[in-house]
Amino acid sequence: MNLSSLGDFLGQRLGRYKSLYRIVRKAWLFLVIVVFLLGLFFRCANLDRKIFWVDEVATATRISGYTRQEIVEQLADRGVVNKEDLQRYQVLSSEKDLGDTINALTKSPEHAPLYFLLARFWRELFGSSVTATRSLSIVFSLFAVPCLYWLCLELFRSPMVGWMAIALFSISPFYIAYAQEARPYSLWTITILLSNVALLRAIRLDSRNSWLFYAVTLIFGFYTSLFSFLIAFGQGVYAIILENFRYTKTIGNYAIAIIFALLAFSPWLIVIAQNWQALQNNTDWMREPVDFLFTASIFVASILLIFGDLPLSTSLETLRIVELLIVLSIAISSFYFIFVKLRSPLALAGGQSRSVGFAQSPKKVKLILLFLAIVAFAFFLPHLIAQSPSLIKLAYLEPGATIGIVTALGLLVLATFSIYFLCAKSTKPIYLFILIQTFCLPGILVLNDILIKGQSSGAPRYLVPFQLGILLSVAYLLANKIQCINSQQQQIGKVTALLLILLGVVSGMLNLNKSPVYQKSRNFHNPPIAAILNADLNPSLFVDSTQTMDILSLSHILEEKVKIQILSNPEKISQRLKECEKVFLFNPSKTLRSQLTNEKSLQIEQVYKPNLLIPTETVLSLWSVKKLGDCGGVD
Repeated sequence: MNLSSLGDFLGQRLGRYKSLYRIVRKAWLFLVIVVFLLGLFFRCANLDRKIFWVDEVATATRISGYTRQEIVEQLADRGVVNKEDLQRYQVLSSEKDLGDTINALTKSPEHAPLYFLLARFWRELFGSSVTATRSLSIVFSLFAVPCLYWLCLELFRSPMVGWMAIALFSISPFYIAYAQEARPYSLWTITILLSNVALLRAIRLDSRNSWLFYAVTLIFGFYTSLFSFLIAFGQGVYAIILENFRYTKTIGNYAIAIIFALLAFSPWLIVIAQNWQALQNNTDWMREPVDFLFTASIFVASILLIFGDLPLSTSLETLRIVELLIVLSIAISSFYFIFVKLRSPLALAGGQSRSVGFAQSPKKVKLILLFLAIVAFAFFLPHLIAQSPSLIKLAYLEPGATIGIVTALGLLVLATFSIYFLCAKSTKPIYLFILIQTFCLPGILVLNDILIKGQSSGAPRYLVPFQLGILLSVAYLLANKIQCINSQQQQIGKVTALLLILLGVVSGMLNLNKSPVYQKSRNFHNPPIAAILNADLNPSLFVDSTQTMDILSLSHILEEKVKIQILSNPEKISQRLKECEKVFLFNPSKTLRSQLTNEKSLQIEQVYKPNLLIPTETVLSLWSVKKLGDCGGVD
């Protein structure tokens, strides 16, 4: 074959691949648009039917100008109130202005004020209904889509990765759930994406305006969430490593941007300093001890929830399933890398030309993976052996749950492989950026929890950067597979992408009329408690004043007939009851239950008992209290 023929042949092949690329791009672009519209539908569906939980109540009361202390003082020992009396604290009124809102926000300095101020203005425009209040988060979630695409272009220089990331983000059960919640997490997602874009752009352009833009995104991030400081810290670590630990112009500009942002944020820093004790009191729950396995399960769930939210089991403890998933995913990943990937001639020869970091050291990888596998097996295997009869029974009696477990295992393996693929195929600035942004914040939270034995890392809503990093790595993997010259690899990429989209759609349908279990914390128990109260002919509910915010949450699904009394001293409940009178008691403390049980004139019984994920889980319960006496044979 002469050079002319070879040139013609290569030209034809190149033209064919370009034509194929255009066809694939158009087809996937159409699919992305359809998926985006589905995601929009799931975000907007049944906004007013999902549980309005205690954190959203805090949003509503603060932007309405009320503090928790003020609400408790006005309601405690006031006598009988109904749902309307409770909900007036959650809507805008002429009694409270913007100054009252700012004052209420300063009493909870752990929450940066930007979202709440925007939410107040939003309510002034569209009203104070649950749907209107939550719709602002939908708007922020939609604005996150172009920000995500921009980040993919800035980081990967690949529109295909951007479209794939948009598809996964649009249909993600996690991001759909938090787009339906009146909390700052959708806005925080935007600020994370924008600050990452701005940093990459500033490093690339190295102009005054680009660094100014980065500083502005930091300011918005700080005023949205205090966790944004950890995002900025991770970005600084990335810049320092990228500059080989040398002080350069880039490091200097980064430092100037941080200082500028801190100066702009200083008014709220002063608020934090002035209300430091309030911040400590409001975040006490973060310092409560929790089992390590629970934290591990949260991280596993955080990966799964990016792509799917399927029921796992109704008869087996969720934590036992998490143990199984962790062991199996590590075992499968270790087997693949040690006995398949790293035994290939290319890996044994030192890796591909584009491979980087650990991909060039197969022996080192084997040792690391073997160590992780041994540690995981040593920690989790004894529990699994003890639970093996239940696991075998589960496979026979709950085929749907078995499908959910197998799907979850596949997602964990996919996420693990996507990280490996990212490190093996991308350049150092790309994989380093994603790794740091993925693991910096959760790593610091986990370290903090280990030191103080807390649970700050056990809240999925605080792991948004972690989930974004996993989503980007999976999008990068799938986009590369779909555009691969090898037709078999193309099919694998296409099928995997379609299965992930299908999983997201199924999860969206399953959560269409209900709130996800992980999202509403203890208020997930609101519906069954409300059903019991609403079914009673003449329900009277006594509430400890420490439970005021939870009863405000419950009020959204109570009927008008439910008579509520909020008591500052519920121990004297017997003095408020007539003979043979029965009332309900909302989530009484152990101390109160013990005191009431010891009173011979009272009969106390639990009428709603929640299932516990872990023994220390915070839940809501409902009890009935009856004053004994001559009831004339009537129960």
